[in-house]
Amino acid sequence: MFKLILGMCVVAMALALASPAMADSIRYEFSFTGDDLMSYVTAGGADGTTAADNSVFDGARLVRQDLVAGHTHTRSYLASESSAFTTWAGGTTDRFLGFNLWGLDGRGAKWGEDFKPTAWESQSDPTGWTNWQTAWPWGTPPAGYITDEIVGWDASTYGDALGFGAAGNASTEFSFILELDTADMWWGGATNGAPNALPTLTFWFGGWMGSGNAGDDIDWGGPLYMYEGNMVLTGSVVPEPASIALLGLGLGFVGFVARRRRTKADLA
Repeated sequence: MFKLILGMCVVAMALALASPAMADSIRYEFSFTGDDLMSYVTAGGADGTTAADNSVFDGARLVRQDLVAGHTHTRSYLASESSAFTTWAGGTTDRFLGFNLWGLDGRGAKWGEDFKPTAWESQSDPTGWTNWQTAWPWGTPPAGYITDEIVGWDASTYGDALGFGAAGNASTEFSFILELDTADMWWGGATNGAPNALPTLTFWFGGWMGSGNAGDDIDWGGPLYMYEGNMVLTGSVVPEPASIALLGLGLGFVGFVARRRRTKADLA
């Protein structure tokens, strides 16, 4: 009996040790599908370039079509706050070739949510896609960042890329683990009215639409253009590896003691 109690104490200690580790650093797993990326809402708002002005945290979309004339790029904006976006999305046969994720309002004001990752971890890919990680590629990262790392995915071939209304969107599933520091999780207050409350976060995504190239085959003189938006995702907590190991040791000890007691009872 004494050993059994001792084993239970070990489990209690493991749980106690796990709690402080989880208090400083917390990890969440999020997943989304091609449907999440290729869906949109039309809000009918006045400002077509700022999703939060219309409180559109999920389904807000923006297309930045580069109109090339010589070496000059003129951007034409279509946003899901306007019927022009619906007309474009319902008629285009171009596909979404690759994209990255980011917090801190994407790369422009009033998009995404203002969380500050300490690390992006453990990406997984659907069939026909590959993932990547890189340091912040647009000059100096924003002041106050914890990690300058961003993550993304590229379609392996044009046939694997996503299209509006494509049959395979729902089964094209992506996932990743995001680590946050509970003492320094947000850039500020409820920026743009975002709730700033786990387990739900608003992720900005952005990438390339086109009619034949995939992944990094980006030619600014060609037909590629930006497609971006907000996704509201709800994650699930992923225990820290050290916490799992401690709990496993405690449970293993309890099992060992229980087997010893059964053996002694069989010999008696």
